[in-house]
Amino acid sequence: SGMGVIAQMSRDITLRRIQVVVKPGSGRMVSLASDATHFVHCSGVIRLENCVFESMLDDAGNFHGVYALAEEAIKPDTLKIRYPHGRIDCYLPGDRVQLTDMRRMQPVWEGVLREIQDIDRQYTLLRFDAPLPPVKGLVATNLTRQPDEVIITGCRTGKNRPRGFLLTCRGRVRVEPNVFYNPDCGIEMAGDANDWYESGPVEDVVIRDNEFQDCGYAWGCPAIHINPAVSLG
Repeated sequence: SGMGVIAQMSRDITLRRIQVVVKPGSGRMVSLASDATHFVHCSGVIRLENCVFESMLDDAGNFHGVYALAEEAIKPDTLKIRYPHGRIDCYLPGDRVQLTDMRRMQPVWEGVLREIQDIDRQYTLLRFDAPLPPVKGLVATNLTRQPDEVIITGCRTGKNRPRGFLLTCRGRVRVEPNVFYNPDCGIEMAGDANDWYESGPVEDVVIRDNEFQDCGYAWGCPAIHINPAVSLG
């Protein structure tokens, strides 16, 4: 199967004693073909407590938003955006939206969303409460639909293909205590405006009293990898 748990534009989620593992005696090597858990533009408090995530072909968990490419300002207050991987409905009227320079990964403008008009599966129009800046080379993300807090405690993850947790989200992030034995990094923080377009940034992270058991043995990454990615375009 694909992902274990996927949530988008949801609020206040707790996963407790979830086990993503290969069934004993099944003879299988893989528990899931993709991420065990995946949270996109979720808000409130997200908790993973006393879970086990093993033998996936992807990560134990992803926490992030989504960047959309700023195509053009069709009016002084209206932006046409393009979703690089197909439309993701992650905006509501009243949300605060940030425009970021995709080369420097630095914010340049914020505004409140007044109106949304979907064009097709790739393009959407966003009308704001204020005039837009020059939009060439910018990406947009929703600042409102971000977790207030992410808590990962008492979890174990490893024997999978890449990472433990991708933590690219605002709000308080607390990772303590857990056990990581991933072939890639156990924890990664990596805003990305050139490939998956997974937005952040992180602001308040505590990683404490965790055990990292030979993380990165297959990929050469450190156990904790802070890796903001600038645009290649």
